[in-house]
Amino acid sequence: MTFEILKRLVHLMPDTSFDFLFDRKHDEEFIFHSNVHPKVIYPPTRHPILTYAWLQFGVKRFLSQGKHDLYFSFDGFMPLGTQTRRIITIHDLAYAHFPEQNRFADRWYYQHFMPKFASEAEHIITVSQFSKSDICTNFKLPGEKVTSIYNGVSEEFRPIQSAQKQVFRNKFAASSPYYLYLGSIHPRKNVAGLIRAFDSFKKRSSSNKKLLITGRKGWLTSEVEQAYESVSSKEEIIFTGYVPKEELPGLVGTADALCYLSLFEGFGLPIVEAMASGVPVICSNRNSMVEVANGAAACVDPESTDSIAEAMQKIDQDQNFVNQLILSGLERRKSFSWDAAAIQYRDVLNHFARS
Repeated sequence: MTFEILKRLVHLMPDTSFDFLFDRKHDEEFIFHSNVHPKVIYPPTRHPILTYAWLQFGVKRFLSQGKHDLYFSFDGFMPLGTQTRRIITIHDLAYAHFPEQNRFADRWYYQHFMPKFASEAEHIITVSQFSKSDICTNFKLPGEKVTSIYNGVSEEFRPIQSAQKQVFRNKFAASSPYYLYLGSIHPRKNVAGLIRAFDSFKKRSSSNKKLLITGRKGWLTSEVEQAYESVSSKEEIIFTGYVPKEELPGLVGTADALCYLSLFEGFGLPIVEAMASGVPVICSNRNSMVEVANGAAACVDPESTDSIAEAMQKIDQDQNFVNQLILSGLERRKSFSWDAAAIQYRDVLNHFARS
């Protein structure tokens, strides 16, 4: 998201000077235009204590030395107690709803500082109406302090040809069709529930589909490992690990369905990526995922094995249902554009820079 918005924003605002702040040697691909000036501020933020030091000492000192109209952050963090106007993007409040799923230091940092950031920020941007409501409720903020701007989706995600699909099946799924999970592997993503549901689907079906679980392992993965070891269809489940971003459009576009059964999301970008790829989506009937899907996905109870398995079975057996999901997904995808999102970001930044 940060990359997609910023590379457009600097071109939409060619007369504005942007100081991009990095905590380590930066990649030149982030220098999108001549109006971008990279600044490296230490220390590297590899721990919440270092993040605090970076913001409260390094960034705050930097802001005191110049005349910046705005400080803008995509990660919800900002220096406190500075005169510079600050706008932050808060994607979601997962830490507040699932505190036990965060490491102690991270949990303490979020719980202690996020209310302060939300209170001191001039304005907050978020990624869905659900997240806007959640932020306003949790931090007791008026609705006008928060703007909802949907994420976009890369043009690289599009329907692909049958010959290309077979290449990806051969490479990742032992030549078989597959259902796909895309994302990190930790408890909130409900991968263990997906594995159990897939096993139930396989027991009630003669389908040759496999389940591909794509993404890095996060933390607290024991439930996923236990679920995998307990099911009878483990040979049909493939953990691909990290897949390079240039291969993701093909991997997604080849799937028979994306299965995104997270317990909590501020947006759920893989849902839109699958829709743009002409791939049916099974997703949770909770929070932002219902909003993003907007009737163009099979929304199920993520904690019901039967509900998920039945959706898998319907996609496996009902081509009319599949076609309906594909068409409605392609239409829904039109609501998500990085170009449109960048224009909305520009308008918010300009408003607060000039007011």
